[in-house]
Amino acid sequence: MTVDQKSLRQGHARPALARFWKALGSALWNLTVLVLPVALLIQSLHWLQDWFFHKQGALYFHSYQNGDSRTAFILMILLTVFFQFQLLKNGIRRWREILRRNWIPLVALIPLFLLLLDSYILVNDRGMVHSSFLTLGRESTRQWEDVDKITVGYTLGDEYEKVFTGSYLLQFKDGDSLEIWNGGGMGPGDLRSIHRLAMEHNIPLTIQSPLSPDAMEALQTGNWSLEDRQFLTELFHR
Repeated sequence: MTVDQKSLRQGHARPALARFWKALGSALWNLTVLVLPVALLIQSLHWLQDWFFHKQGALYFHSYQNGDSRTAFILMILLTVFFQFQLLKNGIRRWREILRRNWIPLVALIPLFLLLLDSYILVNDRGMVHSSFLTLGRESTRQWEDVDKITVGYTLGDEYEKVFTGSYLLQFKDGDSLEIWNGGGMGPGDLRSIHRLAMEHNIPLTIQSPLSPDAMEALQTGNWSLEDRQFLTELFHR
């Protein structure tokens, strides 16, 4: 290869490399514009919830999750991504026009955010405070003496992916109930502390069914510590 041919080849490579870096930079920028607002929205939800509702002396505090709140959370994320996509598509400089054209999804974000913010559970030595989805501004306070019994159960998901999901159902004397393990987002360590407190109040415990061989396998192969596996095994074999 002659010097002229080599120079010509390098000359063609430089624009291609420049286009590659430009495309990569554009892709990273677009990804940042899409992901960063969503991450900030989720984090601000946790920050504000902790700031407004987390009380001193709480053994456990977490956002409460059920079918309605999970659907609302996904919808909130989708609406945020939709608005960010419109900004990318039309240009950030046209944000006023984008706001005028897409005000409905932006307005819908406000009640979704507030309802999710107000959905939480708090457990302490005296009892539990629960604010459910769609009960904005209203919370239910229960004492441990109000609990009639506790029912413990689990599900394993489908046959292809045996995911162990536990249920710790507080059944109150007035007929109401509250599931705090899965709905409260508890890990085994948190549940162990809550369960110890419940047993100190001599609350009757009912096991829906003992651990099946598949459930034992799910505990052995899942991301559980030895202490967690021992606690769950003892919990379901009382």
